[in-house]
Amino acid sequence: MGKSRKAMKKVGTHVKTKFFTMSTFRVYIKRNQEELSWDYLSTVVATDQNEAIQHAYNKWAMENHSYVCPPLSKCYVIARKLDTDQTILIENKYMDAAVDPAQQAMQKLTAQWYNAVVGGCGLDPSTFQLIQGSAPLGATSEELWNIFDVVPPLSVSNYYNPSQNNVFSSDYGAVINNLVVPDSQSFVNDMGDYYAQWTKYLGSLTDISDYLATFRKWALTHMPPGQAQTCITDYQQIANGAIPTAVNMWSTAQQSANGPGAYTTTINQVKNALSSGQSKSFSFDSKSESSDISKTWAKISASGFYDFFSGDASGSYSKLTTKMAQAGISMHVSFQNLITVSAGPLSKASGDPVLSQYTPWYDSGALNMAYQTADNTVWKHTHPTWNDTFADTASQKGNMLRVTSALIIVDGIDIDITCNVGFSTQEQQEFQAAMSLGFFPFFEASGSGGWSNHPTFDSNGNVSIKCTLPAGNPSILGAIVNPISAVL
Repeated sequence: MGKSRKAMKKVGTHVKTKFFTMSTFRVYIKRNQEELSWDYLSTVVATDQNEAIQHAYNKWAMENHSYVCPPLSKCYVIARKLDTDQTILIENKYMDAAVDPAQQAMQKLTAQWYNAVVGGCGLDPSTFQLIQGSAPLGATSEELWNIFDVVPPLSVSNYYNPSQNNVFSSDYGAVINNLVVPDSQSFVNDMGDYYAQWTKYLGSLTDISDYLATFRKWALTHMPPGQAQTCITDYQQIANGAIPTAVNMWSTAQQSANGPGAYTTTINQVKNALSSGQSKSFSFDSKSESSDISKTWAKISASGFYDFFSGDASGSYSKLTTKMAQAGISMHVSFQNLITVSAGPLSKASGDPVLSQYTPWYDSGALNMAYQTADNTVWKHTHPTWNDTFADTASQKGNMLRVTSALIIVDGIDIDITCNVGFSTQEQQEFQAAMSLGFFPFFEASGSGGWSNHPTFDSNGNVSIKCTLPAGNPSILGAIVNPISAVL
């Protein structure tokens, strides 16, 4: 999958609109005054340096799952305007007071939308993660597997961006190839003086696709025939263990035409299941809906959208967002079909006409052995270590703590949004321009991917919006997230 429009929306050159002027800023950060160098955060389009800093930090916090990022008030930040190379330094005490009301409003609205979706669709807050924005199902199984392959961040909501995601299959491959192949005492004894020669030779190799074949070739070349055959038998017993089996499976998949990364459900299976999905409908009112997510599995929301609209960030958009949030937003939502689709990494050959073209790459036994044993009897001394992978402490978070076990997919979406906001004539014009690129909760423009959005205003400036996505355009509403321990 390539980057979506929204993944690239804040990156670009100098932009002018009818209502405000946007410029491009390159933002850098250092976590404390003692650090000698500045780290690049991102390039964003904004109206001024302060707004650029806020949006760059928000994006950074989201991409790093929030838990490794110090508060902005504790950081030193520079925003360079690209056309003038203008630089400002935001001191700590200034950022302490810098509160973005539009961002706060959207964080609350996102939490309320999460709770409404959970209640209205009968989902479990102990496992459900909301996918922010529009996430079309895609046309191929590999597009579907790319989403299953995402390691979910610690958040009840997640904006899917394939260029920024932590990928399960890549993490797994790194772990499997950094585990120690266990020795048996009988093998060591039968090898005698040749054992040191073999381990030295083994250490000189950088890419081993078949440990047993490698040892057989070496033993028959360097050892007396009888002793070599005895040791080959010993080694074969070792090689049938979980780690060598997993390494061979991963290596074989890497060398195959399609590589590793296939999962057990295909796009055709999903589309066939949609015809028998459940219909769901519910209402949502921001004045009464709870924003409490403390009883969910993640307890936090790392929002990827900071305005009601999905266009470039701007002061004008933020004012509209804040005004709408203060007035209150009500919605009635209908999904024609909703299904839950489970899948796991491909671990054995399949007779399915699509899956049969892909090589199994995953062995849960080996990963479980790695998970259960943190010391160097299983892990090599190099990275990734057990802490890199599975640590879950305040100071360190591993990269394989969670998995995407299932996806919640909907087809046929109908939404009615009303807001008694009392927009002025100018604000109505600004609203029309802002929503042309998409808006909450799916952030898709009219005409994009089948979406149709029609706003109307009454004589008091209150707005009603009719949003539809006809059946035949399935979208991913969210994911079922489980801790890694639950799937081993």
